[in-house]
Amino acid sequence: MAYQQVLQLFEDWRAFEEPVKTHDAPDYSPPARDAQFAQLAQYRKRADAIDLGELNRAQRVDLEMIRCEMNGFEYYHRFFRPWERDPCYYNLVRGGGNDIPGWHVPHMHNVLIPAWLKVPLDDDAYKKLKQQLSGIPHLLAQAKTNLVGDHKYFYTCAISGKQHEIGVLQNLAERLREHHPELVEKVEAAIAAGEDFLAWLEKRHAEMDDCGVGIGIEAYNWSMMHVHRVPYDWHQQEDILQRELDRAWASMVLEEHRNRDLEPLCLPKSRSEQNQSEDEAGNVYVKHLRDMGLAELADWAERRHKPPTDDRPLTPLADYSFFHHVLIRNQLPLRPHQIHYFDLYQQSIDEHPIRRHTPLYQTWLFRCEGFATAFEELLMQSGLEDSVPRARELVHICAAFRAARALGALRVHGKGWTLQQATDFAVKYTPKGWLKPDGDLLTADMNTYLRQPEYGPSYTVGKVQVERLIADRAEQLRDDFSLGAFFKDYLACGMIPASLIRWEMTGKDDELKKMGVM
Repeated sequence: MAYQQVLQLFEDWRAFEEPVKTHDAPDYSPPARDAQFAQLAQYRKRADAIDLGELNRAQRVDLEMIRCEMNGFEYYHRFFRPWERDPCYYNLVRGGGNDIPGWHVPHMHNVLIPAWLKVPLDDDAYKKLKQQLSGIPHLLAQAKTNLVGDHKYFYTCAISGKQHEIGVLQNLAERLREHHPELVEKVEAAIAAGEDFLAWLEKRHAEMDDCGVGIGIEAYNWSMMHVHRVPYDWHQQEDILQRELDRAWASMVLEEHRNRDLEPLCLPKSRSEQNQSEDEAGNVYVKHLRDMGLAELADWAERRHKPPTDDRPLTPLADYSFFHHVLIRNQLPLRPHQIHYFDLYQQSIDEHPIRRHTPLYQTWLFRCEGFATAFEELLMQSGLEDSVPRARELVHICAAFRAARALGALRVHGKGWTLQQATDFAVKYTPKGWLKPDGDLLTADMNTYLRQPEYGPSYTVGKVQVERLIADRAEQLRDDFSLGAFFKDYLACGMIPASLIRWEMTGKDDELKKMGVM
């Protein structure tokens, strides 16, 4: 009975979380947002009324997941308010591919994803697209009133991306012209609205003074405690990131010392040589997973792995991004990060009534990016790179890069650092000079971390959470502990906050009590 209440609450909550529509567009106006926020209390009361004594631990975790989403809703309303401060929130379209269960940054509801449309459209897709296109002019007119923040950097990002969005819509009009010509007029109206909105953004951008984009320590800590259920506040995360940055640099130079008599990792001389290296790495990775007892993951990786047939010329050294520098030297260190795609695969076949759905408000963040980062180092420690010892150096270089960019972004939100300070810090403390200060990678990363404050730290802080859970489980099981069994159990929990996974797997609730959950 109690768990049926949990399931019904989840269904009702997800329907409520969608904003009301005005003229086919989600309504983010202050009156509409305030009216919706006023109804949150009744959903909290329903959650509080459920008899916890009738729920097992996994079912209580499901209920806590719903509470995390409710807290995310409150966080957006009280602190974050992207519909007021970030014009990118009103991006007209999104790309269709991702290696994570949701999107990297906040975005409006009911966003248009042209890559997912199959023309000619079936009836449901036609009806939805018609509604989305009809709403765009009203949405952008509303956005001009809603956007009251003077966060100039966000306007810079929105301006640079708006022309691309308009181009995507122009391409959509051509795709629709043969089978659905009656929709082309609506696409053209959306394009006209986008061009008008772009002109408005440029005018506001030229007139405004920059007020910075950091959300502040209070808001960051509220998000950690209530939305992401991370037991470390802003100051503790600054310490963790600095410690991990120091550890990564120290581990790198110790590996270099250990390998000082070995030949350095050489760049491939041809595309075929690079393809061969990539193929060998895939085979080594699959075998290592099998040796660890991760048969399901190994089977999936083997199905996904195909011998590369790329015949393009090699990229000039001057054009290398950070990850290109890593991959061109050896493919093994970043193979474990592809666990992202296994997570997506598992979610696609999951039949759990709640956990098969992508959690809202990026509550999956520290579990998703943290585990993928931890998996790199854990597999290195379990012997993945033993056949290529110098590849271990690359794992530590990646760890330093992630800690450096996260620490800079964290200080934007808590110490008032500028974007330039964060960028300079990331470049300075990424080893080997492999991070270009003006490269697309760092620009995209900082765009993400300033618009989604928790994202940068999630890689490293989430990794620390995984390591703590391994220690807890090893202490509990002692000689019966199996790394393969641990990973299997961990992955089976799905995309939920790491502190909830820890509670479900070990029964330890000290972190949750610290955050006032229990």
